[in-house]
Amino acid sequence: MAYVAMTASMVLLAVPMFLLRGSLSEATTALVLVVPVVVGVTAGGLGVGLVGVVMGFVVYDVVFIPPYYTLSVGAAQNWVALGVYALVLLLVARVVSGLDDARAAAEHRTEEARGLLRLSELLIEGKPLEVVLRVVAESLVAGMGYSTVVVLLPREGRLEVVAGAGVPMSEAEIARVLPAATAEALSDRLDSRRGGQVRTIPLATTDGMLGVLVVKGEGDPGSSSEVARTFANHAAVAIRQSQLREDAIRARALEELGEWRRALLAMVSHDLRSPLSSVKAALSDLGDPDLVISPADRAELLRTAESQTDTLTRLVSSLLDLSRIEAGAFELRWEQVGVGELAAEAEALVGPEASREAFAIDPASAGVRVVVDRLLMSHVLANLMENAARYAPAGSRVEIAAFASGGRVTISVSDRGPGIPARLAERIFDPYFTAGGAGRAGLGLAIAKAFVEAHGGRISVDSSYPEGTRFVVELPGSHPGVPVS
Repeated sequence: MAYVAMTASMVLLAVPMFLLRGSLSEATTALVLVVPVVVGVTAGGLGVGLVGVVMGFVVYDVVFIPPYYTLSVGAAQNWVALGVYALVLLLVARVVSGLDDARAAAEHRTEEARGLLRLSELLIEGKPLEVVLRVVAESLVAGMGYSTVVVLLPREGRLEVVAGAGVPMSEAEIARVLPAATAEALSDRLDSRRGGQVRTIPLATTDGMLGVLVVKGEGDPGSSSEVARTFANHAAVAIRQSQLREDAIRARALEELGEWRRALLAMVSHDLRSPLSSVKAALSDLGDPDLVISPADRAELLRTAESQTDTLTRLVSSLLDLSRIEAGAFELRWEQVGVGELAAEAEALVGPEASREAFAIDPASAGVRVVVDRLLMSHVLANLMENAARYAPAGSRVEIAAFASGGRVTISVSDRGPGIPARLAERIFDPYFTAGGAGRAGLGLAIAKAFVEAHGGRISVDSSYPEGTRFVVELPGSHPGVPVS
């Protein structure tokens, strides 16, 4: 294409000058014929320019220096003109070629600097490791002319490809590189030349070897190996940052887990102590041979022991289900059930401190249907109803209501107790939260939250409820595979 452009410009300029040859001086002709050489050098480099010099010399001699249409040069002054013309063309070709090379080198350096700047910004912003490594690979392909770049990081004792750019490496090429770049033998292979211009560059920091950068191809001759090492150093910093970030997250998670376990143990001890004490006291009285107990009192002690044992059983069962949910090992048994049925089952689970007359289900809400795990959701309502009854004023009732809207079902449990301050509305569901003077501490609400979220729902405190406390449970109205009637 460069030769075509140069030849076309030579013809386009020579033809008009040929027609006006009688009125043009030889110096003017020589000056105009410099243009095709400049076009050739710009389009194709110095080699094309030198061909243009020869072509321009022949055209100038044959067409514009007498005797015409021969290579013979007449007067001595014509030799001088030809010589000067050839020298000028060579100088012009060399200067234009140098300027073009300088421009290309400047663009190349700009591209490298842009890549390094982008990479530095990603490091400062703390972008994910895979994003940084991908930018490293893409920058080396775009800015340094490598055909293929891949990043290898150690995984379980050997290196694996985690990022790449350019022409994908074949399985055979990867098979040749990977065995030679295991974590154990990597330091012996760094910067080694391999067949097909494959080269390895270390990714290392002061903490040791972190991985390896594999580049294929000769690369741009204008790029130095120091630039490639700079990209590799940025990649190593990103890898180390990612490792430190993961270590920090892991340490924070372990610290939070330890705190949560300590708090959970304290809460479990607190919630178990009361029913265990009641069972112990009832059994002690029943087993005391010196204590005279009326049949009515004996029956009441047995009911207390049985009720508190049921409470313990429900708490232990909920804790086991909670641990299985957090471990991802719990599978919900979905079925469609009415809210009235759930409320009745929850009422049967509530401890003896709340009389059955304390609960009222809205008649219009009893028929609302919801698809849930029946056992878990009855435990949720039991926890909410028992909590509400504990803080409701004597003689008042805990109200259960429900409605369906927009493909979701909302169930509410309301009491007329002292209420919950807005600042505690979210924290009240934390298992390690101690409410102090506000009351309502314990595992029941934390278990209820975990069970509701396992259904894909949400539990909250209605802060706009003016008369006491209203807990609101929002659940999906359906579930795939469960028909809704």
